[in-house]
Amino acid sequence: MTLILIGLGRVLQLALVFITYRVFTSILDTEQVGLIFLIQSLAGFFGLIVTNPIGTYLSREVHLWEKSGLRRALSTFMLFGVVSSIIAAIVISIPLLTGLTAWKGYGHSQDLILAVTLMVAGQTLANSLIPLLNLLHRRVSFVALSLITQAAALGLAYLVNHPSLGTAQATHWMIASGSVQLAFGIFAYFWLLKGRPKPDEINIDVKQIRQFAGPIVITNLAVWTLMQGYRPLVESLGNLESLAIIGLGLGLATSIAVAFETLVHQLFLPKFYQSTHRFESLARSEGWNAFWRAVVPAYIGLTIVVIGLAEAFISVLATEHYVNAVRFLQIGAVAELFRMCGNVAVLVTQSERKTARAVLPYWTGAITAIAFAAFALHISNLEGVAYALVLGQGLAMIGLILQSYKASSGLSLKVPVVAISRFVAVPLALVFLLRSTIPLASLGISALVMGLLTLHYWWWLWRRETESIS
Repeated sequence: MTLILIGLGRVLQLALVFITYRVFTSILDTEQVGLIFLIQSLAGFFGLIVTNPIGTYLSREVHLWEKSGLRRALSTFMLFGVVSSIIAAIVISIPLLTGLTAWKGYGHSQDLILAVTLMVAGQTLANSLIPLLNLLHRRVSFVALSLITQAAALGLAYLVNHPSLGTAQATHWMIASGSVQLAFGIFAYFWLLKGRPKPDEINIDVKQIRQFAGPIVITNLAVWTLMQGYRPLVESLGNLESLAIIGLGLGLATSIAVAFETLVHQLFLPKFYQSTHRFESLARSEGWNAFWRAVVPAYIGLTIVVIGLAEAFISVLATEHYVNAVRFLQIGAVAELFRMCGNVAVLVTQSERKTARAVLPYWTGAITAIAFAAFALHISNLEGVAYALVLGQGLAMIGLILQSYKASSGLSLKVPVVAISRFVAVPLALVFLLRSTIPLASLGISALVMGLLTLHYWWWLWRRETESIS
């Protein structure tokens, strides 16, 4: 029942993501679409560097804190979110007021500052607090609140940019979206505390938070560089129109991958995080291996489908002005596969509380990616920017796998060869049979077949685990 509920929720959320792409590429001009990707990049910088490390720590310890109460921890995190958004506003104001960038020419400065600030605040609270409902096994509340937040953000963003109101603006779109996320993040805070008596004081170890989150801050700076660092680079060395094409292809690859990856995390991370509190290293390693076996074959299958049906995705989700984004979607899908596999490997360092081991792999990938991307832009090779991300993510993934072995003495990587073979053969057959089909139909059929294949595989894993226990 849990699988069906969360799976249905993710399907509907992915549909909303697709609708969002179609709407803003239809009502915004190409330059404004590029500005959306730039604002996302700026907000993402603060999200990954400032708020994500503490949010990750909150998720890591939530089951432990639940026993003694969450009130103090959540209240502290709310205050942290407010401070983070204020810092974002101050930092963004500096290049606008000093003229260090061309951002001032993209509209009113106060609108850009407000857009970034609200996106940081909204994503901090919504993206950290709403998933806690899932980790605490309040599945219905989690799915409902996630869907309502996403739908309301799209609805309000469209309303404030309705053609009858004049020229649509990227800043107005992001202000509306951030405001909705902030409102529902606050709602999630009160919902999490609903029915909970005031607890005893939680012993929050500041030193432990610093040791856990500090390396993640350094790591996430590299992650941002790998995933979104190309956006300011393209904007500064190229223009917003180029960023719109590159950002659409690579951004769509990320959106599709993240949508599925989030489903995977919602289903399997609660059990994984519970396993991290086991005393024996071998038991923690087995918990990670179960996660690895469940998700990596499905990641491979998804990547093959996105690459093979990239033209169908672009034709359905964007207007004809973005036909050149097909190639970037295909290349981006490979980069996303490497990123997702790296995210699986990095969980070992979190499980063992050795997050510092992830720093070197991510920075190796980040420096490589940004250097090659800058060179590609220097010689006016836009595809080279996408290939630079593939190279960077690939190096990061390899490094993370190697570091995971060093972090856990009991780790044994078990490769599900049969499952991977199945998740290669079926998608290849689908792509071959559906490439000449009507785009919307090909996407629908492939989603149905891959969904059934994935569900059957997860059901088989669950049945095998149940039989081994009994």
